[in-house]
Amino acid sequence: MMKTARVLGILAVAAALVLSGCSTATEGRAQDDSISTNVVGECPSGYILTKIGKCAPADATQPTPTTTTSPAAPNANPIPASEPDVSACDGTQCDLSTSDDEVDRLVAESLTDVAAMWDRLNVDVTLHLYKDGTVGCQTDSETATAWVCVKSKVGGWSPAEMRAWATDHGTSLEDTIRATIAHEVGHIVIYSFGASSDEMVTNETRADCMAGGYAKWTTLDPNNSAMGRLSLDTTKRVLKGPRRNAAVEAGFTGTPTTCTEYTP
Repeated sequence: MMKTARVLGILAVAAALVLSGCSTATEGRAQDDSISTNVVGECPSGYILTKIGKCAPADATQPTPTTTTSPAAPNANPIPASEPDVSACDGTQCDLSTSDDEVDRLVAESLTDVAAMWDRLNVDVTLHLYKDGTVGCQTDSETATAWVCVKSKVGGWSPAEMRAWATDHGTSLEDTIRATIAHEVGHIVIYSFGASSDEMVTNETRADCMAGGYAKWTTLDPNNSAMGRLSLDTTKRVLKGPRRNAAVEAGFTGTPTTCTEYTP
């Protein structure tokens, strides 16, 4: 059941932000959200899961961060003691504004921007993304661009697959990442309202719908998004496929409630 206060917050802005529709990834390097309902795995006896997303001895201090590019070996990702609602960490830091990796910078900027939209709609978003994933929230797909585990509110992204997706679909790296992150945050919002479905296709299309709503928000007022305008056509090119495009369009023209109730 949806949380009444949040639903009212969404409905109050429905006239200004028009969302609707959803669709699934059916071809190419799709955003892999098949694990979006997983929870963080448990650590062995005598170990605890730390804020950096790794198992460490219960009586030990926070381990030294390590860096890896393999999704099979998650990064250590230090989150500040005063944990923010959203963050993106690359294995050594969680302030990626000056990162040498353009993908990492854009993931952090996009996450902040999408969360800002939901904040204006009085919807709280909590999501911590880790480069290449973290303990208990990794993807089995070698072509996943990004993924989330909605129960634990964590997720990950693959820089290599983000670049490949942009190349394959003829979209800029920035637009690709923005649409992708909007989709992933959409999963978190849908779950928070109790609107997740047992059908993966429905969940994916609802998240695509939310991404369409983000695109709409960026076009309503040039001051809305710190990253500028993300057009409907561009969003549809990133979230490619007839079913996904129908969802994005529905999100662009409907309301957030339309997205939570959407069925492909």
